[in-house]
Amino acid sequence: MRQTSEIATEGGVMVDFEESKEMSTYLACFIVCDFEHTKSVIEANIGEKIPLKVFATRAQVKNTQFALNSTVNIMKYFIEYFDIPYPLPKLDLIAIPDFVSGAMEHWGLVTFRETSLLYDEEKSSSGNKQRVVEVVAHELAHSWFGNLVTMNWWNDLWLNEGFASYIETKGMAHVYPEWDMMDQFLIDTMHSVLSLDATPSSHPIVQTVVTPDQITEIFDSITYDKGASLLRMLDNAITEETFRKGVKEYLLKYRYGNAVTQYLWDELQKLVPKDVSITDIMGTWTVQMGYPILTVTDEGKEYVLTQKRFLKDYSNTVAKSSPYGYKWSVPVTFVTDLAPKKAETRWFKHDQPNIKITKPPGIKWIKFNHDQVGYYRVNYTPDHWKLLAANMAQMTTSDKAHLLEESFSIAESGDLSYDIPLQLTSYLQKEFHYVLWSIGAGKIGSLRKYLIDSPDYNEYLKYRSKLVFNAYKSIGWLESAQDTHLKRRVRSIILSFACQSGIADCLTTAKTKFDLWLKDPAKNPVSQELRNIVYHYGMEGGGKDEWFNLLNLYKKEIDANEKLKMLEALAAVKETWLLQHLIQLGTIEGEGQLIRSQDYFTMLGYISSNPIGTSIVWNYVRENWKYLEERFGLNERYLGRLIPTITSSFTMNLQLQEMETFFAANPNAGAGALARKQALTNVKNNIKWVRSNRNSVISWLKKHNSQ
Repeated sequence: MRQTSEIATEGGVMVDFEESKEMSTYLACFIVCDFEHTKSVIEANIGEKIPLKVFATRAQVKNTQFALNSTVNIMKYFIEYFDIPYPLPKLDLIAIPDFVSGAMEHWGLVTFRETSLLYDEEKSSSGNKQRVVEVVAHELAHSWFGNLVTMNWWNDLWLNEGFASYIETKGMAHVYPEWDMMDQFLIDTMHSVLSLDATPSSHPIVQTVVTPDQITEIFDSITYDKGASLLRMLDNAITEETFRKGVKEYLLKYRYGNAVTQYLWDELQKLVPKDVSITDIMGTWTVQMGYPILTVTDEGKEYVLTQKRFLKDYSNTVAKSSPYGYKWSVPVTFVTDLAPKKAETRWFKHDQPNIKITKPPGIKWIKFNHDQVGYYRVNYTPDHWKLLAANMAQMTTSDKAHLLEESFSIAESGDLSYDIPLQLTSYLQKEFHYVLWSIGAGKIGSLRKYLIDSPDYNEYLKYRSKLVFNAYKSIGWLESAQDTHLKRRVRSIILSFACQSGIADCLTTAKTKFDLWLKDPAKNPVSQELRNIVYHYGMEGGGKDEWFNLLNLYKKEIDANEKLKMLEALAAVKETWLLQHLIQLGTIEGEGQLIRSQDYFTMLGYISSNPIGTSIVWNYVRENWKYLEERFGLNERYLGRLIPTITSSFTMNLQLQEMETFFAANPNAGAGALARKQALTNVKNNIKWVRSNRNSVISWLKKHNSQ
């Protein structure tokens, strides 16, 4: 791994390296470049000191210091958490200007996109900062899970990616406790995969993988995010110390070798009571797709819980057999008003018809799935939902977040009236926590695609404006050096929500700041926390002159994060010909290339999220599919994921028919086969939502707006 000697020879130089550790072939990496680096040393309470270097281009090396410092602290935590020394003699990280993946855990030489490793204190936002730590922590966790012990075959990819996704959060929470990363786990990891896994186009975590396209395809949120969520649930259920010890024994036993899922269960089994079967419990979660919803009924002296498979659309079920009959072994946790932060646990085994929990004496309310640690949903009677809503102030941030997200998701399935989740959003007027506003803004924002073509769309905008008014006035545009990381992050959500809601002061302020900046960027800089909002809504209110001025700034910019902010703004313009022009700019390759290949699909996603650009991108992709195939190849995972991205807002049968016709004309989906199924399922759910819920939601909005 390390250079040991360098001997001049005729016509060149021969370099001799130490013999590498045993490793999987996909982890080997050589890079020849003229990059520069910063350096440090990693020291933990076990093992040797580890020399660390972070490489980047000469122009960007100054922006490696934050990643360098974070790596030192995160690696120290991981070494001490696993209680296993880092096994290599050095660690290098490198930022590559155009890199297809976000990052790759090559052992000893970890590769990153620039946006995932570089942090500029003058240009990068708090979101960019957190992204760097997230990706760095994920790739470093692979040094143990994936590199030291590698899955035997791709069937068990989740052992690599699910673990790295969970352990990264632990590392971030330890190094940056003020970021509330375990609360953020819900919005960053869990909620989106709960949505996907509630459809028949999902798949089990452990599944048979044969072809290269299938290998590429399973690098998805089920493998990463569901895997991480299940490990978090197991960690909590058997206690953190038991989980950590079992993981350590697993890593030591199979180091420099291969493993399957069962090997991990076997090591954990040695540490838990004999009447707890880790294999049986976790098998219900790993070999069948989906998850349960528990229904709670109050029988006076006890609560009775039953379970069924949760689906967004119970009429759209594909009959796939399951060894457990779509029943799960669930660690049921609960808190009450008497002890709102101290959870109790009961096991609901997959072969039980129900479980009964004696009602604690004197309680006013009970909430199940404390902090949403469990990978399942819980539904109550409408009266109990209202009781929980009235007492949210007593609960933890994660419990509040859980109620917000859960109520909307259950309402989407038809098992709960939308009156409940809509009423729950009123709590956002009382508290401005980043996690809560991230969920609330996301859930209310997701209604836009269903209502935007309704004659009553203005009722939706009025409610949004009413909801965000207090937060907008309280948080505002004025920043302070004393603002915390989470306050900076929630400000960007609230301002964006306010502007999209049509609040005049927000739009005017954004446009004024944008015009001043565009006129003289050096004299009128926009703070890094506000750039996304100012660029987007300033450009949304602009025309061709502003657009081409911004394009010129984009061409000159060398910071990758800043370029993405500008690219997103270029896609926000309301003139269709400019959006068409942007798409054409993306096709330029080689000399004169303006948009890096790594950002091409991101650009198309940005344009499609603009209501004016949705049909433009959809038509372009259908007309130019052969070009996309030839340029990127059908095994390119980001090409496959493009389809669900650009069709996510479709709500009409005509659009569904267009998708089916397109797929029939281009049947070879490559690594995008599953993504196509997911796209079709999503659009069918959208169509059903409009038919089933639009009128009732509009009625609630009208009633609430008139109060």
